[in-house]
Amino acid sequence: MNGYEIMIVDDSPFTVTVLQNILEKHGHTVIGAAGSLDEVKKMVQKFPELVTMDMTLPGTNGFECTRAIHEVNPFIKIIAISSMKDDEMVSEALRHNISAYVQKPIVEKELIEAINATMSSDDIFNIVENNYEDIFKKAFRDGIHGMTSSNVVFNEENNADETFASDGYTCVINMVGKYSGRMLFGMSKSTAAGFAVSVLKREPTNADELTHLLMEMANIVTGNAVSALNAIISKRNRMYNLRLAPPSVFIGQVMQIQQPEYISKTLMVESAFGNILFNIAFKRGEQ
Repeated sequence: MNGYEIMIVDDSPFTVTVLQNILEKHGHTVIGAAGSLDEVKKMVQKFPELVTMDMTLPGTNGFECTRAIHEVNPFIKIIAISSMKDDEMVSEALRHNISAYVQKPIVEKELIEAINATMSSDDIFNIVENNYEDIFKKAFRDGIHGMTSSNVVFNEENNADETFASDGYTCVINMVGKYSGRMLFGMSKSTAAGFAVSVLKREPTNADELTHLLMEMANIVTGNAVSALNAIISKRNRMYNLRLAPPSVFIGQVMQIQQPEYISKTLMVESAFGNILFNIAFKRGEQ
């Protein structure tokens, strides 16, 4: 492995020494250390490839320093290093495009694994790209079978149009994280009604009940698929795990199902209730 040029941000001389020893042992070059926001702004002009970022600094914090670094170059990777670590701090780190979070006391193996995963984020996206189709097809198949005890058949990819004109229901659910994604399925009103009768064993009482059923279907399918993807991603860097946003249902609208910056797969699914258009897409982030 070729080493990286790394900047250390920490106000503790002891921690700087520990980090420098570990980094240099593994072939990396420490281009300097900064212990304040002003020092960070000066040191980042050396354009490191990676920065280890203490979260607690005199007169500032790791998030403010990260913003200052990314104003100079948004592609510099940041790894947070702090004695404090909880879900709120990790979520805030994600919002600041921090790629990994290592808790003190620093464990050499954990730090090096975080560096390798961060600097090979393209490999993590390739994991998503190589696995998402099979995982989502299985989740969709299992979801339909679990709710209706019926099977579906996936037909060839449909690339005829970049838009889907729905005369019925289109359900969209987004996935958020380092890489954003989206699942979409659309069906006619008669197909949606047949699906609802099969699940409820009766006609839906109103349009809202049908809409909520489709949203639940989206949550089940996407939740199961994302859990399977995260199990693979976590082996490299759990900071790249995906999370779900609430689903939305649109009735009788033209939906954009494919955009050039996304990897996207569109299939027509044969079900016992009628045809269902099924689309999954992911976007490579600027990590």
